[in-house]
Amino acid sequence: GNNALARPATLLRMGQLADLVLQEAPEVAKLSQVYDKVAAVRRDARFRSAGASPEFLQEVTAVLQEMQWPHELSVLPQDSTFPVDICLEKKFGKKIGFLLVSRDASLRVGLAEEAIPSRLAIALALAARLLSAHDWQIAIVEEHQWSQLPTNLE
Repeated sequence: GNNALARPATLLRMGQLADLVLQEAPEVAKLSQVYDKVAAVRRDARFRSAGASPEFLQEVTAVLQEMQWPHELSVLPQDSTFPVDICLEKKFGKKIGFLLVSRDASLRVGLAEEAIPSRLAIALALAARLLSAHDWQIAIVEEHQWSQLPTNLE
């Protein structure tokens, strides 16, 4: 029923679809009878991605602080439903950021023995592509890979 439309995952997908249509086919979107509604979805905070777990975000932030790198958290590029979890623009003078993602961010195709590299989940690949269209350079940091890094690099 109507409750399905209020679920966070449904709202997120609606926002992503609005972002995709307005970014990839703006001339077609402008011809739509519902253009104003689609544009409003893109601007509405309820339709934006939630990002990484608070614990993972805190771990990465602590490392950046230790390195004394200036950064901003949860930056939302203009006209996008995909936030950049950590923005390093103050450090590098360019739109550079991290997308922090959970274990389900990548998919493995085939059997483990085949050693086929995993691929990004479609929603994450879409986020990276649309952020690139907004002139962002994005590094995707997966939580399980982060947890396998050595903690002392001396």
